[in-house]
Amino acid sequence: MPNLNNLLDYLETMPEIQTTDDVHADFINGYLKQLFSNDRMLAERGGQLGRNVVLNGPYSTEGAINALIKDTVTAGQVIVQESTLIAFAAGFNAKGARDYIQQILADITLGLTVANSQTIPLSYTADLCTGGTPISGGDYSTNVKANAFDNDNASAWGSSQIAAATNGAAYIGYIFTIATAIRKLRLYQPSATGAATSVKAQYSDDGTAWTTANIITVAIGENSITLPPSGSHKYWRLLCNNAQGAGCYWYVQEIEMYEALQTHYVYVTRDANGNLTVGSTKNKPRTVKPEVASVVPGHYTADVCEGGTAISGGDSGIYVAGRAFNNDGSATAWASYQSAANQLGAAYIGYNFGTPKSIRRVEILQSSIANNAVSSLKVEYSADGLTWNTAVTQGVGVSQNTIYVPAVGSYQYWRLLANNNLPSGSTWGVPEVEMAEYVELTVIEGQVDETIYTDNLCVGGAAIASGETAGYPKEYAFNSNQADNWGSEGGTSYTARQIGYDFGVARHIRLLTINTTTFANNAKIQRSTDGNAWNDVKTTALTPGINKIVLDASTPSRYWRVLGNSTTRIDGVTATSNTFQVAEITMHEISSDVNLYDPVKGIATHYDGSTWDTVTRVFIGEAVTDSAGNVVSCTPYPYNKTKVKALPGEDSDDVVTLGQFTALLTVDGWMLLPVNFNGKKVDFVVQWGRVPAGTTVTDATLPIKFPEACLLAVPVDLTNTTAVIPLGWSADSSTLTTVRFYSNTNAAQFAYIAIGY
Repeated sequence: MPNLNNLLDYLETMPEIQTTDDVHADFINGYLKQLFSNDRMLAERGGQLGRNVVLNGPYSTEGAINALIKDTVTAGQVIVQESTLIAFAAGFNAKGARDYIQQILADITLGLTVANSQTIPLSYTADLCTGGTPISGGDYSTNVKANAFDNDNASAWGSSQIAAATNGAAYIGYIFTIATAIRKLRLYQPSATGAATSVKAQYSDDGTAWTTANIITVAIGENSITLPPSGSHKYWRLLCNNAQGAGCYWYVQEIEMYEALQTHYVYVTRDANGNLTVGSTKNKPRTVKPEVASVVPGHYTADVCEGGTAISGGDSGIYVAGRAFNNDGSATAWASYQSAANQLGAAYIGYNFGTPKSIRRVEILQSSIANNAVSSLKVEYSADGLTWNTAVTQGVGVSQNTIYVPAVGSYQYWRLLANNNLPSGSTWGVPEVEMAEYVELTVIEGQVDETIYTDNLCVGGAAIASGETAGYPKEYAFNSNQADNWGSEGGTSYTARQIGYDFGVARHIRLLTINTTTFANNAKIQRSTDGNAWNDVKTTALTPGINKIVLDASTPSRYWRVLGNSTTRIDGVTATSNTFQVAEITMHEISSDVNLYDPVKGIATHYDGSTWDTVTRVFIGEAVTDSAGNVVSCTPYPYNKTKVKALPGEDSDDVVTLGQFTALLTVDGWMLLPVNFNGKKVDFVVQWGRVPAGTTVTDATLPIKFPEACLLAVPVDLTNTTAVIPLGWSADSSTLTTVRFYSNTNAAQFAYIAIGY
């Protein structure tokens, strides 16, 4: 029998450990026991034994990650190596800087959020109508309510009500053993004579008081019904919302009900001090190419009060309105015409930009004398300079004040209105006013400026429309399938036809796409808080194909829609007997939880909507929760995705792995080589490039920045002549991002190599 303590015997035996031969179970178990206690050998060969693991739940939120660990770890330690999860015994004590996964083993609670009112369901559970109790408004003969939940379309439930009596009285539903957050239903109806055309999806906590979650148009056959977020409740039902024909009962073959599932992307964050924390996000990490991508965080612009006209409620003598916008707050000022008790609601200073501006910050320098400075003012906006609306009311003091303005949209006129009076004989004095807009977070990839939006949010809510053609329901415009489409009603005015979405919760939509060839050639994007009163957000022309419509900041609203705004379709048709067709609509917010994933370094930086984290974030897997917050599955990411690797037996912060050797092998390229320098791991950088003929003094921009210093740069003549052209490097004139070279002729063309760390 081989000696397991002998390295050669150990390595020769490794292939046998992978066998699934149950006849030799004792023999194999002996090697496995020794394997999990031999840390350093496993570090060298452990990749052959790894396995990816997917857990099937449900598990409680608190125990979900522990369950994942226990299923992959023998004695409480885990690493990621090669493409697999590897298990180690308790003797493993890695403390390396790259050992992110090991920290998770400290009996943590991940604390995943439940699928609450803001959840975007990415998938659904199995049918939950088991173990509970069917309910109805009455059964017809042997067509009992249980038939609607027996998973057999050969049987059916029939209502005890008949004809007109079914409307608002006949219902079929289910009592769950625990409160359940239903987000999707399937309804099967057998025939036209026994099928409802409209139903109300309702819920209750006591079976007596019912609330409508959605009203849905249904047909014979299978109907897929999505519901907006409505919370968890024990009682759910479908209530008939139309009168059946004479002598007809309402028949239902089958009903299925589902909760939403939510994917969480689990990460480990490491700050500058080496502290590790575990968290999750519902937004999938965005992959960028680090060598061509950069990020511009959200920021305020410079003062935009130029090129327009200053406005006021009246000026005092030579202290005209323009003096508040001349960028000279020390020598000039505006003063109001009104004085003392006439200031309130009358004295104002503002700006006519000539074109709409979305002002988000105001800087006002008031007089340093208290009697000449108001203590409260209103920031107001107007489209025509006549009708004004208040964006914000704020208290202010003497001298400098900063006012942050909520997003209310873009308007041509903006002003500051006095909101209090001044002492007798005093006028309002303002030396300077500046106004700024806000630029949203952007990512620049290959010199393309692109705002970061969320994934499509039209999931888990309910489609809304002015009408539809049979066989082309409104849901087809939101099913992520470009092959089918919604067909509108015919015979109505083009300007009355609309298609939209009820999110169930308020959403601040900033990007809408619509794929159509036969909608009106001009449309309005509208929002509503109640589904009745609608506000215009944007009016835009539509062209054949996918239209990408960027929306200005407005007000978060539950309902959003696209409304026809022309009597001519995109294809030139004007007859109202023709319908609209829309293949797909998507709607997006601007993301406030952005994770830019660098596939070369295997890390991500995080933006929370205002600032970038100074930490690195490594995504290690995915966990899926149901509406109650139970984790139903966990999937760890392999090494080639996380680049996370812990080496057993290495109690050091200087562990080097293959994932740290990175390079860009192009004409202008670089290579990172991790080395031990003064007891610390340092990236030794080698980079190279070419410089065209031009001048005798050349500053070459390096492919990447040296972190600490450039040690040496060597130019090489490329003129391809017999004459030798002297070249030199100027160390004193070089920086971390550029190197300076000299030659004695403008014709010099050369390459270079630079090294540093």
